[in-house]
Amino acid sequence: SKLGQLFGSLFSGILCAFLTHPLDTIKSCMQGDVDRHTYRGFRHTIKTIAEQGVISAGFSPSASIKTAAALDLSLSIPRLVASITPFFRGFGARAAIIVVCFNIFSECKLAFAHIFFPSAFSS
Repeated sequence: SKLGQLFGSLFSGILCAFLTHPLDTIKSCMQGDVDRHTYRGFRHTIKTIAEQGVISAGFSPSASIKTAAALDLSLSIPRLVASITPFFRGFGARAAIIVVCFNIFSECKLAFAHIFFPSAFSS
């Protein structure tokens, strides 16, 4: 049914965006820094993006998560979330694009199936 295809596209698009968006963010940062002044490599890019999120959330970048957890668990969870959040900037737009693409592919599959696989539709 059309509603099932829409929900399938919605679920699979959001899941794919969630799984791939952090790596796409890392790749985009590295591509934008051609001279490698800000991001010197894959691991350094991950560290820099995470630190930018921690700093923008008001935490000290030098304080470790283990130290915060030892002192107060309520500090470590927000800091962890702050370090992950920058990897998902622009997630909504990317997820919407993927959902629309999945829906278009699904419609094309249904529209052209009888052309590519006529024996499956002949009675």
